Order: sequence, then C-alpha cells, then structure tokens
Amino acid sequence: MRLTSLAGGALLSVALTATALTAQATNLVTNGSFEDIGTSSSQGFTIVTGSLPGWDVTSSGTFNNYNALVSGTATDSFGGPSAQGPAGYSPSYFWTDPGSSPDGGNFVAADGDSAFAKPISQTITGLTVGDVYSLVFYQAAAQQAGFNGATTEAWQVTFGGVTQTSATMNNADQGAVAWEQQTLSFTAVSATQVLSFLAVGTPNGLPPVSLLDGISLTPPTPPGPDPVPEPLSISLLGVSVIGIAAVRRRRRSAD
Repeated sequence: MRLTSLAGGALLSVALTATALTAQATNLVTNGSFEDIGTSSSQGFTIVTGSLPGWDVTSSGTFNNYNALVSGTATDSFGGPSAQGPAGYSPSYFWTDPGSSPDGGNFVAADGDSAFAKPISQTITGLTVGDVYSLVFYQAAAQQAGFNGATTEAWQVTFGGVTQTSATMNNADQGAVAWEQQTLSFTAVSATQVLSFLAVGTPNGLPPVSLLDGISLTPPTPPGPDPVPEPLSISLLGVSVIGIAAVRRRRRSAD
C-alpha cells in the first residue's frame, strides 16, 4: 500500500508540474487592470493625456473625450466628487450601478458618442511575427444619469492595423449591461504594434458609455513536442515507475 501511494503521489506531482508550466502565460499589456493610477486621485476622474500609467490618451477639447477612470470603491460615479469640464456642469454618474468588474478594482468608462470618442492606446513590444496572440478583456455598459433612451455599446479594438469589434451590448433606458468576457485573436505583423480601444455606440447624445477592465494579451503556446521535463519531474516519474513495478512483483509473489 505504501508503494502504491508513493507511485500515485509521484504521478500526481508530475501532472501538477506539467499543468503549472502550461498555465503560465505572460501578459504583454501594462496596467491592464488600471490599478496603477499614478499621481491622480483614487476616485473617479476624467483621464487627461499622460495621467494613466501605461496608456496614451488623446485629449480633445474641454471634456477630454469623456474617457474616465472609475474607482473600484465608487462604481456609480465616473466623474469624481467635483464637476468635470466647464463651470456649471454637474458631476457624472450612472443611473444604474454596473457592479464591480470581475477583475476587481478600477475600470475605464468611455463615451461612445462619435463626437467625443477617442481611443486609449498602448504600444506592445516583443511580438513574434506570424504568431497568433489572444486578447482577453471584460466589458460592460451603463448610461450617464441625466440622459434617457436605449443605447448600444461596444469596443472597437485595433492591433497591428487590424480592427475587430466586441459583442454589441444592448442597454435599456437608464440601465446597465453586466460585465462579460471578450476574447479576440490577432496575428502579429511586426515586433512592435499599437493596441487601442475605442468606445463605439448609438445613438449620439444619450450617451452610450462602454466600460473596460482586465485587459490581457498573451502569446500562443509554443508549437512542437511537449517540453522536456525538468530533472525533478524526471526523478519523480522514475520513482513512480519503480513503485508500480514493485507492486506488480508483490502481487505475482502473492499469487
């Protein structure tokens, strides 16, 4: 019995080692969870150029495109405690709380009105030309309080000159669409490419607000045969084979 347990334990150790090696994947996106806010307030605030570490935000006009970072502790407010934009405009918030992102913490809210929408982007390096990369992120939708009417929301994602659009979210008047995971695949055409997210939606003026969090970009699993086991794994496998053989010999002797 002891030898049987040893063999089983060794096989389990080998399996766990292989699983751990397979599960490891490097996220090529910097600050994809938006937890690093630099010197900005930890509450909801409108993103201005350079204020969100790892990301480039093109500022256009007084409203800064309504790209805003929402604090994970104040998910119903994306304008912060004070008015954003010109004097006389009240703080922005959602009619309906979209809830916390599955990724947790902060997330980005962006106006999909084509008159205001501008992308947030990041330059990704270290890519292998021809490899297919998996882009995973969470999206949701909400409507800014003070506006009424059903809207649609989505994210237009561009990477290496190829643009794909996430699943369309249909938001009811004064409503919110729950968080959902999106997975897109892109083939690298150069070692360095720009990844960008642009909020899109209809109709203009209501406005359609898209939410974004938990962005990860991972390379494919290396092709070809399984990697050579590490010395520890080889040793454990050897122990398991010896243990199994010993058990079989004992059974034959008993017979």
